[in-house]
Amino acid sequence: MQFSLNKGLHLLPHGVYGFPWQSLTREGGSLERPLSSETVPLYKDVATQIGDFHFVADYRLGYPGEDKVGTLYLDALEGKSFVLNYPKKVIEILE
Repeated sequence: MQFSLNKGLHLLPHGVYGFPWQSLTREGGSLERPLSSETVPLYKDVATQIGDFHFVADYRLGYPGEDKVGTLYLDALEGKSFVLNYPKKVIEILE
């Protein structure tokens, strides 16, 4: 899983997950896909754990061949103090 300092809808790598989902329709595209209206699964209220930190978040499913790793956006840590430890490549969530 990678971390982004942007805000957005958290992203799961493309795959099959056993969470309940609903359809999310939005405009999207990339270098591999032309701009179009797309419908992707949206997983609501998924219990998530990073070390001892537990939270609930919404995720959208990544695209086949493009999203090989998940992305956790900054708003997951809203209200928490944390340090991005670049040498160790970890997020340290402070008490």
